[in-house]
Amino acid sequence: MTIENFEQHVELQQLQKGLTFYSKGSVHHLEEKQPGMWQATIAGSEVYRVNITLKEKEITEVSCTCPHQASHCKHVVGVLYAIKGKSGKVNFIELVNSIPEAELRQFVIAHGSNYEGFKNILLAHFASHPLPGKDSL
Repeated sequence: MTIENFEQHVELQQLQKGLTFYSKGSVHHLEEKQPGMWQATIAGSEVYRVNITLKEKEITEVSCTCPHQASHCKHVVGVLYAIKGKSGKVNFIELVNSIPEAELRQFVIAHGSNYEGFKNILLAHFASHPLPGKDSL
């Protein structure tokens, strides 16, 4: 199993939960301590420590301090997504520029409604911009 294909080897429920952790920004302090040896903390019902070892791109060892018995718990999966995201496969600016405007607006509205921090950053940055069709004072 590799960092590129782990989704094909992990149960769907674990993938969904791990992706949610990653998407919500619950993976913290992700660091490659030595080449191929990754460590992170992930905030779930408690804060758990995850260690992942990669040789080349092969996942050779994983561990999590949670009590779950699965070899690839949702916390490990969340960190795998974070490592995959750091791999530089996708250029962030190119990705944003490639998203259709309507889809990007839907994404911003959905995440602004669900994540207070995201909404506050957006409001702080854009609140002084006049709204279309409104007369400025």
